Amino acid sequence: MNSCSNSEEYTIEKNFKTVVNNQNCQIEYSYPKFISNDSKDEEAELNAILEKYVDYAYYAHRCDKKIDEKRIIKGDYNITLKTEDKLSIEFITEIIHFGGNRMDTVYHSIVLNPKKIGDKEFSIFQPDPKFVIPNFDKGDLHKYVEEYNSNHFDKVNLIAYESESNYVITWGISENDFILYVGGEGEWFGKDKIRIPINELKKGNNR
Repeated sequence: MNSCSNSEEYTIEKNFKTVVNNQNCQIEYSYPKFISNDSKDEEAELNAILEKYVDYAYYAHRCDKKIDEKRIIKGDYNITLKTEDKLSIEFITEIIHFGGNRMDTVYHSIVLNPKKIGDKEFSIFQPDPKFVIPNFDKGDLHKYVEEYNSNHFDKVNLIAYESESNYVITWGISENDFILYVGGEGEWFGKDKIRIPINELKKGNNR
């Protein structure tokens, strides 16, 4: 996982935070801090969102009371793409059970245009995938999710990947891939990921 990336326009600094660490819970995570060479007041708002984009405080409920198994939650992030006008951040939460014998992973993702941070219409939440694929149609993802379902016991809701679906999907990008985080459709998270070549989606002939 990348801790820091360099760019002429901005850098990403890795920060670490412990939410709670006692006999009942150990909850700690790393998060990205956006630093622009052309400092803007809006960066403070963005960084406040990046720090708390994954709600680790949710996992800390009842950590002041004795529980059957110590709750261990570890968070990190990965910069999947960093260019002047595209920044894609993958947040990874690992929920560790039974002394490390089982682990659940939850993914969150942010995609944004760093050049737009100071704009009034700027929104930190994921833009439409048309931000990177002009002719994007959600139905183009259907066959990839269907193939995923054929190879996994836990099935993904295929209705979310129909062209007219209103389900929120969680996605990111790398240099060559569209990264689809599946398993939490409509809830802004995923439990697994599918890498789809961006060029395949740009063809617009998968429907």
